[in-house]
Formats: sequence, structure tokens, C-alpha cells
Amino acid sequence: MRRRLSPWALLLIGLAPVGLAACKETPSLRARWSLIDREGDSQPATAALQCTSLGINTVRIRVVDENGNVADDSYHACFARGFDDPEATVAGPALDAGRYAVEVRGVQRDLQPWAPNLTADDPLTSCNLDDVACDPRDIACDCVEFEARDDHTERLTDFVLTAPDECIDGIDNDRDGLLDANDPSCGLDVTPGREGKPVSKVQFQVLLSLFDDNPLATCTGLGLSDLRARVCVRAPGDDPAPCDAEATEVGLTCREREPTYFEQTLPEGSYTLEIVGRDRGDVVLTRPVLFPLTVAPGAGAFVPIDVDFPASAFEPPIEDESDFTLQYEDGSGATRGGCEPSGNEPGPTIETLSIEVLDAHGGKLPTPVTLSDGTPLDGTPIPCFQQEVTTERLIWGGYSIAIRARAADGTVCFATDTPLRLAPKSISLPVPRVLGSDGKPPASCE
Repeated sequence: MRRRLSPWALLLIGLAPVGLAACKETPSLRARWSLIDREGDSQPATAALQCTSLGINTVRIRVVDENGNVADDSYHACFARGFDDPEATVAGPALDAGRYAVEVRGVQRDLQPWAPNLTADDPLTSCNLDDVACDPRDIACDCVEFEARDDHTERLTDFVLTAPDECIDGIDNDRDGLLDANDPSCGLDVTPGREGKPVSKVQFQVLLSLFDDNPLATCTGLGLSDLRARVCVRAPGDDPAPCDAEATEVGLTCREREPTYFEQTLPEGSYTLEIVGRDRGDVVLTRPVLFPLTVAPGAGAFVPIDVDFPASAFEPPIEDESDFTLQYEDGSGATRGGCEPSGNEPGPTIETLSIEVLDAHGGKLPTPVTLSDGTPLDGTPIPCFQQEVTTERLIWGGYSIAIRARAADGTVCFATDTPLRLAPKSISLPVPRVLGSDGKPPASCE
């Protein structure tokens, strides 16, 4: 059944061709682009797969006028209708006559540009007539200048878009079910980011000792707050070398003789592991200790590291006192800290002490070390003390100490068999009881 149209409808139909004709303005430009794949080869965008395999599904065309204003902003499919014909183009806007900058950019699925990893004080430069180029750090972007003329269409077909890295392109490139940041290969600070790199998750165990494994040297006593561990690439066959400032760092709590752990995902290759000691203000106090490392592809690796910072590793050298107390061992595992036994404790009263500070190997020093009150610790007998005493400030170096404790008649009742190692700050020095071949102390020391 045929319906009759109202007079109003007929009037609208009569006007429609006039209105449509007014909208058909001549586009000032037509554009086409090609793509650079991850091998550096040019792809003409004549097939949908050339776009989708690189993660570029959509292209934005932005036109900027001489005042820096956006004159037009439009989106097109990367493989636009008709692009299987290498001569096909997409139509741009109709523009007033004048100079313009045209930016063509591949965008993500949410139509946002890919954002390079930049600092806030070093932003990207934009495409404009003052600088007709995309920032070299920008992603999938090209920019040209052109002049619009009335009733003229300019063909702009030389735009080239470089593909984003595999680790940001939104594609499971290695088909392992893991996408971009979820792929272990993409956890690496390596450019360009590629999924499917042969990598290993390496767990490091760091066991720290100090002052040549001196059990009396502590992180607190030496002013250490943490360790900074860095891993950097090493050319095969080269000796380990300190890492540069770009290397990723890991902070480990300073704990002597107790292991700490950290992990890094690394591609196969040769590396240097660098470890330094720092204070609470992250100031490095030691020279780096360097370890060569080779990573093979696989599920993972466990790397135990023993690191020691001797006194000579500290820069500047440590300058500090040693505060020490003496603990007298009775041979059964018990100790006392006083010059006289207390209560029912066995053992003698100690009248005098002979204390001598030596070098790290037990040799004599050219100048005797003194206590803070000036008393020389050169082996000369001094009255027994039971409180903590403090040496003069020492530049460390290694030092050791020999101790003899005597009864009133001069018999040595307690003595160090070999010199004990000293360390800065507060320490406790065990002095063993002297026993004869029969396992008994001298008569004056019972």
C-alpha cells in the first residue's frame, strides 16, 4: 500500500538537496600513512594485518593552525576503507587558507597516545608550526607542514608511523597467554621492549660480614643503614666494572651475618653485580664490591653472594673511638664483668690489667693507642676497671687487643690466647681463664 506524504514532508524533501550541497566542501587535504615494523621495515598499510599485528588499529589526524590552535581532530581506521589500493587516501577537513601543521599519530584502543617513560621536568614537545616534527621520543607519530588553499586538495602521503614496543602494544606477541606488563620479559628495563625474550628470574642471597668477618663489627657501629645492590650488563669476557647511574638499584637492610634477598628478571647474558654500603641519608660509605654474573635462559636461578667490607673499603676512612668492657670467663661457660667475684661466684679478685692495642695482625704499633683520658694501652699494668672505657679516636685500619688480668701477687688469671679484634663503638671483649695442663687455674686464681 502506498502512503501519501504530507505537504510539510514534501517541503523538507524539496529543501534537502540544497542543504546537502552546501555541506559538500572541498577537503583541504587527503592523507595516507605507512608503518615501520619492529624489524625496521616499511609496511604500506594495504592490509588490515599490517596494522593489527603492530597494535595500531586507529590513527588520529590533528591539524594545528598558525596560532597553535587545533583546527581539526579526527580518527580513522589504520587500515582505512579502500587502503588495499596503495593510492587510496582519507579525506581531511575543509580549512581556511593558510599554513598548518598536520600530526598523524597511531593511538591505543582507548584512543589515547602511547606515553613514553619521561620525567615531569622533561615533557614531550608537540607538533606545531614553530617545530614541525614529532619529538624523537614520541611513539607512532609523524608531522608535516602544509599550506591550505581555497578549493584545492593537497595529497599528504608520506606519513610514517613507527610501531610501539611489544611490551605496550596490547598484543600477546609471543602467544604465552601473558600480555605486555604481565609478561616476564616486559619487567626488564630494556629498550625496545620485546615479549618472549629468553629471561630468568634470579634470586640473590646476600650474606654480609664486616671488617674481614670481625664478629664485633656491626652495621650500627660502622654507620651503615643499608646496602645498595645494582645489576648491569657486562660485555662477555670483560672484568666486572662499577654500574652507571642508569642501573636499577635495590636497597637491602644492613644485617651482618644474616642473609637478605632480592630478585631481578634478567635476559640471558653477562652482568656485573655491584654492592655498596650506605648511611641513613643514602650516602655511599664504601667502595663497590663487584661480582661477575652470567645468566642462562631458564625458569630461574639462585645466586648466593658473600660480601665483606673491610676497614680499607670505607671512603672516607672511619674515624671513631672503641668503647669496650671486659667479660671474664670461668671456663664453664659463665662470665663475670667485675674485678671481684660477686656473691658465691668462684674466681680471684683482679688487681691489675695489662692491655695492649696492636695492629690487625698482632704486631706492635709505632705509637701506642691511649684511652680517652690519655692512659697508654701499651701493656703497662693499670688498675682493674669494671666500667666501659673509651679509646682515643682512631682511624680504622684494623686493630687487635691483647689482655692480661692479674691477681694481687701478679699471677695472670685471665688472658687472651691470641689478640682479639677491635671494632668501633660499644663492644664486649671475652677474656678466657688461664688453666694449667691439669685443667686447673693457678693457686692464686682459684
